Amino acid sequence: MALYKMRYLHHSQVDDIILTRDDVDEIRHLKEHLSLEFEIRDLGPLKYFLGMEVAQSKKGPVVS
Repeated sequence: MALYKMRYLHHSQVDDIILTRDDVDEIRHLKEHLSLEFEIRDLGPLKYFLGMEVAQSKKGPVVS
């Protein structure tokens, strides 16, 4: 009887993740940590979410 090692490969793809936080350094640290495990790109400030436009103001994001 032959024994075979079975390997399972699981692949997941995430299109977009929205990171929000008051602490810019904390966001930078999280992105650095994620980049160690995943291929990531920073797409910049949020512009659209679920079909709604997101504008940036001095007080923070405004959804319209």
